[in-house]
Amino acid sequence: MLFQNFSWQDFLLAAALLSVLWYVLVWLFFFRGRPGVVGASGGADVFDGEEEGLLGRPVMADGERVVGADEFGFVGADQLEQLGVVADVQEQLRVTCRELESSLAAKEEFLSVISGVLKGYPVPLSSRLPLEEFIREHLPFFVTEDELDGLWG
Repeated sequence: MLFQNFSWQDFLLAAALLSVLWYVLVWLFFFRGRPGVVGASGGADVFDGEEEGLLGRPVMADGERVVGADEFGFVGADQLEQLGVVADVQEQLRVTCRELESSLAAKEEFLSVISGVLKGYPVPLSSRLPLEEFIREHLPFFVTEDELDGLWG
């Protein structure tokens, strides 16, 4: 038999040489045109959308565009400023009601201070009803509809 003439050392040496030859050929055919080692650029080889792949340059569909992280959102530009207004007004009203309750202020003083708070924020019309309910819950006295309408002044 022919295989009995080979020792284990000869077999391992031939396998190592053939493996090195295989990887050199793969590198020459596939990676020779690219500079540097894969991953050696320190992350500078990030895909920017302009690289041509095997199928050519990618084409974006109608209505699609590439945006940055600061340009991405689920609301329109006119609503962006209104997102935190209701929560800010509610917190300010809570603090104001606590302060006025501790000083045992009169109803007229409550209403004038709350009116000043509401005038300081650009509250959209769609948010007035939830804020009116919030005001009714946190005031220590009953408020009529006319008094609530007078707060928005």
